[in-house]
Amino acid sequence: MKSVSERYLIDNTIKKGGDTMKNSSNKKALLSIYGFFLLLPLAVQATIWHVDDDNLTGTQQGSKIYPFNQIQPAIKAAAQGDTIRVAAGLYKENISINKRLNLIGGYPGGTGADYTNGNGGNFNNRDFTRHDSHVQAKRSDVAVLRLRGVQTGETQIDGLHFSGGLRGIEFNDTDWVGNKVTITNNFIENNGMAAMPDHGGGMLVCCGNGHRLINNKIKNNHAGWGGGVFTNATLNLLFSKNTVTDNQGHWDHGGGLWFNGTGTIIGNLIYRNKVGHIQGYGWGGGLIVVGEGTDFIIRSNKIRSNYAYSIGGGIFIDEGAHAVLKNNLIVKNRVTEYGGAGIYVDGGGNEAETPDSPRSHVDIINCTIAHNTGGWVGGNGVYVQVSDVTVRNSIFWGNSPGDYGPDFFTLNSNATLAVGYTLSKQPYNGIGNIRKNPLFADKLTNDYHLKSTAGRWDIASRGWVADSEHSPAIDAGDPSSAYSSEPSPNGGRINLGYDGNTRQASQSQ
Repeated sequence: MKSVSERYLIDNTIKKGGDTMKNSSNKKALLSIYGFFLLLPLAVQATIWHVDDDNLTGTQQGSKIYPFNQIQPAIKAAAQGDTIRVAAGLYKENISINKRLNLIGGYPGGTGADYTNGNGGNFNNRDFTRHDSHVQAKRSDVAVLRLRGVQTGETQIDGLHFSGGLRGIEFNDTDWVGNKVTITNNFIENNGMAAMPDHGGGMLVCCGNGHRLINNKIKNNHAGWGGGVFTNATLNLLFSKNTVTDNQGHWDHGGGLWFNGTGTIIGNLIYRNKVGHIQGYGWGGGLIVVGEGTDFIIRSNKIRSNYAYSIGGGIFIDEGAHAVLKNNLIVKNRVTEYGGAGIYVDGGGNEAETPDSPRSHVDIINCTIAHNTGGWVGGNGVYVQVSDVTVRNSIFWGNSPGDYGPDFFTLNSNATLAVGYTLSKQPYNGIGNIRKNPLFADKLTNDYHLKSTAGRWDIASRGWVADSEHSPAIDAGDPSSAYSSEPSPNGGRINLGYDGNTRQASQSQ
């Protein structure tokens, strides 16, 4: 068996293809080691491989001059820790990664003439917004990209476009073990099959620790549960700055997103997802967080215009999960049947039949829950069943009434809902609660900042404007809550609603 040093020297002496990062001092050291057969442990340097579908010369070495013209051969050639750069193009294949790699799209690459004339492609000036590295599934019954095998360290998938498969990206516990997968800046669309009893049309993420899903566009995917993304038993997940839109759950749970595990859901736009429209019942149009032991911080998201047939148009917390909802804007979500168009919180079963079933626990802090509609029961702000919910520094306004009030509803006496320092249209007992028009800037353009005579952030001009009216929700929060992130003048007290204690909080008189 050759040592690491011997393998490195031989591989890089005879290798044709990938551009290997090295310097003259390392080269001299390795020659000396090889010459005197010294077996010192030196690190293997990563190789960069290149892919461009415009290379039709018949010579494929993975170099800039002669890149592979499909992605899977580059994966096969690469070693652990290597990087694969993919030029703009249409790659009709299903790809599988069984080692730790960096798969990076968005490079200009070259033209057929560039490769024929030996000039090679541009793999330096990357821009994934202009150069579409599109992987379109050759087979629609499997994922476009599958992560397989046992991986150590971090795998990164960045700046590609996945479409046409059973799922866009898949890694699950049936054929994969690993941690710290980073999936960033990808466009994941038109995956999944209508009315199919499956999980995660855009992405299926199962198990592992420290995965990061950041700044992806996840659009028009389909699955039985979790049309956009389905995660299960994932620990310390970061789901941030993604746009999740027009995904569908064709069975009964999770139109846009389904999460089980622990982590943070922050700064996402979740809108126009739906569930239950085919079955005639369904829960969790935008987002579902489910399962005993599941614990998520859900912060600074915009959850808008999602739909569930039964309950939970925007958010559904279920089966003993715990969640902290903070600084979220939850507006214009809908249900058809019961209520809870904004938020629905449920426990592990029917309380009368299973009194020991797990209860879900949710803290709602500085959220704006407004103009959520539908359902004869009501509670279209928050609907609570066999669970415990606290509300603080929030705004409930313009939710449709139903038979039992527009904003709050608890299904039975054992469900608890404690509300304090909150503005609502429906009167509710609790310290600091008020019932006044919050004076939103403009609901038609989804601008739910509070009007202020001193200054309000305007989403159209992206600047500060002064209004002729002043919201009663300004400086109306819990006096013990932090307010220092609000711009001056801030009155020394936190505002109610989703921009309380943020840099866009409306200013005090």
